[in-house]
Amino acid sequence: MSTGTGRIAAVCTVAQLFPVAASGLMSGIDKRPVDGPVRLLPHGVLGDVQGDREHHGGIFKAVYAFARETREALAAAHGLDLPDGSFGENLVTTGQDTDETVIGERWRIGTAELEATAVRNPCGTFAAWIGDRRWGRHFTAAGRAGAYFRVLVEGRPPPATRSRCCTDPSTASPSGTPSAGWTRSRPATCSTGLR
Repeated sequence: MSTGTGRIAAVCTVAQLFPVAASGLMSGIDKRPVDGPVRLLPHGVLGDVQGDREHHGGIFKAVYAFARETREALAAAHGLDLPDGSFGENLVTTGQDTDETVIGERWRIGTAELEATAVRNPCGTFAAWIGDRRWGRHFTAAGRAGAYFRVLVEGRPPPATRSRCCTDPSTASPSGTPSAGWTRSRPATCSTGLR
């Protein structure tokens, strides 16, 4: 397996709850980078919360990863200030396009091991958080949704750590619906996977 350049630039958890008028729920979408190591557990990052457990969180959407470069490009294209955690992501990557992740692909991050399970389907809460009711359409039209993961091995992902793909995604079983950027035709060396 080759060594790549992908990194975890930040690990984010909820900073404060965001009231969603349409549902009457409080959302955990407002995430910010945390200082120091945190634990990844089967239901997500220790200290993180989801307001709508029917559609967010759980063991198959325990951790959400999004590429900083992609978020910054979307921010520039729409004239928005979107720092790390703005999309509700737990893991901010650099040098790794999370939209190229394959369902079933595994990432080792510090002492934790994750498995990609699904792409994000943006909800009304995301649009309300951004302040643009059309945001879901912009987000999906760009084909840049990031990746959800389940936690296979609990562990600690130190901030700004090197991480790596540690399985052959060509043998992975799809456990979600592929969308733009998700493919199963990746080499066994995970040459474009996070390392």
